[in-house]
Amino acid sequence: MKVDVTKLKIISAEKGLNVQALADASGVSFTTIVNARSGKKVSERTIVKLAKALGINARDIMKE
Repeated sequence: MKVDVTKLKIISAEKGLNVQALADASGVSFTTIVNARSGKKVSERTIVKLAKALGINARDIMKE
C-alpha cells in the first residue's frame, strides 16, 4: 500500500513533525518513514500508526 506523499509531507509540516519526530511519535522506524515519503510501499499497519501520530484518519494519507 502506498502513502499519498504530498499529503503526508503537508500534514507532517502542519503538525511541526520532521521525520525523526514522526518516527518517535508513531513507533515507525525512521527508514520506513523515509521510504513512505519516497513513494515506496508500506504496510497498512504502518499507515495507521502514522495517521494516529498525526491525529488524522488513515484514509487521509492513503494513496488511491
